[in-house]
Amino acid sequence: MCFNNIIFDLDGTLVDSFQDIYSALAAAADHLGLPAPAENLMRDNMHLRLDQLVQSLYPDADGNLLMQEFRNNYDGSGYPHTQPYPGVVETLRLLRQQGCRLFVATNKRKVAAESIVSRFGSEGIIDDIKTSDCSNPPLSKTEIVQRILGEKRLDPKHTALVGDTKGDWEAAVNNGIFFIFAAYGYGKLDLQTRDQSRMLIIDLFPQLTCLCEVAGHTI
Repeated sequence: MCFNNIIFDLDGTLVDSFQDIYSALAAAADHLGLPAPAENLMRDNMHLRLDQLVQSLYPDADGNLLMQEFRNNYDGSGYPHTQPYPGVVETLRLLRQQGCRLFVATNKRKVAAESIVSRFGSEGIIDDIKTSDCSNPPLSKTEIVQRILGEKRLDPKHTALVGDTKGDWEAAVNNGIFFIFAAYGYGKLDLQTRDQSRMLIIDLFPQLTCLCEVAGHTI
């Protein structure tokens, strides 16, 4: 099997963005007289879109107002604590040099996703960034990946999705593509119930190419 195309989740896969997201939501909640979100609960829900995350953490609050306050804080922060995981930039460049087409599929909004990805020299490396807000209502992760496959005319048999959550795994399964689980990220995956013949597991991002080679999958 040959992977010519790799689609990456962003938060928890390419970058560690938790602190900036948490700080922005905590500030938004404080502005509206709400308690700060529980950090452990927020980590458990980092795979959700913003509207879903707000609903899960503050079911009785005005979600639209809270999201607007969050955006004001988050987009104005400059994302100072968000950084690519070790080896991400170097590995992406290597994959590109080897002829892979690289894409990002994220529940993040486009303005934030593009700003963050551009900061680690993605120009000429990442072919496209597809976000949940490219449609109204927002797209699910499965739909985002489906858009990339369709618009870029990618062969699912030669495409892999790298992600750290159950939602990423479901997006890969629903689109008939291979899944690579980033075990170092935010999410948890019950590996006992998954078809591991259609997935690989990495504990560090640079292991991506090595694991694919060991498993007989050429990138």
